[in-house]
Amino acid sequence: MHSPTLDEQVKGEYVDRTRPLEIPGSKPVQPEDVVDPMLDRSDQSYREHVWLAEEIPKGDGILLNAWEHLQAETLAALRNEDFSGWVADGPVYTVGPLIRPVRPAGLGKELLEWLDKQPSESGMFVSFGSGRILSTEQPVKLAWGLELSQQRFIWVFQKPPIESFDGLQSDAGKARIADKVLSFLPDGFVSRTREVGLILPSWAPQVDIFRHPLVGGFLSHCGWSSTLGSIVSKVPMLV
Repeated sequence: MHSPTLDEQVKGEYVDRTRPLEIPGSKPVQPEDVVDPMLDRSDQSYREHVWLAEEIPKGDGILLNAWEHLQAETLAALRNEDFSGWVADGPVYTVGPLIRPVRPAGLGKELLEWLDKQPSESGMFVSFGSGRILSTEQPVKLAWGLELSQQRFIWVFQKPPIESFDGLQSDAGKARIADKVLSFLPDGFVSRTREVGLILPSWAPQVDIFRHPLVGGFLSHCGWSSTLGSIVSKVPMLV
């Protein structure tokens, strides 16, 4: 919602700045850490981003998937009349945390059987969301780290974004996806860690895994849904 103000105040590209961006209710943001639409001000997605930020405050109110104890400073800024140039005209309501309930059959037979064989709080849940944020080299380094740690783990592995698997929704197609995903890992990694680790290609029922007794920690990219799930499920997070 502060994007229109930044659009007026900042000249040139945000990423070329040497000083952090000052945003009410937030810690200073490093120029290289701005959201993707703000990386290139000449791109159409940037104009759409600013337009959306201009439209949000015009509503009769705003519902946020957040809660006061988690984002008190940010919520206070949204409601502060001193920032009347960009805060909402109507009230700001928090309706979070919104986490779907655990489904009894959500884990699937194979995954549930593996989880149930492991000691309580003995494993690390590893997931970096659905955005494919890891480079080609990073999964290899992460795999070596997991193996050398000799700790139990469940790893939801998104392949690096260099190919498209669109349309591969059949059982055969999903098997091909799994094979391709595993091909990015060190040779022999899967077989060497078979007794302590489980790799889930592309997706997993995250909330259901959080609530399983095996999980004693969560290695995460700190995405919003992941953060909410970790907090609500009382699972320690490593970032």
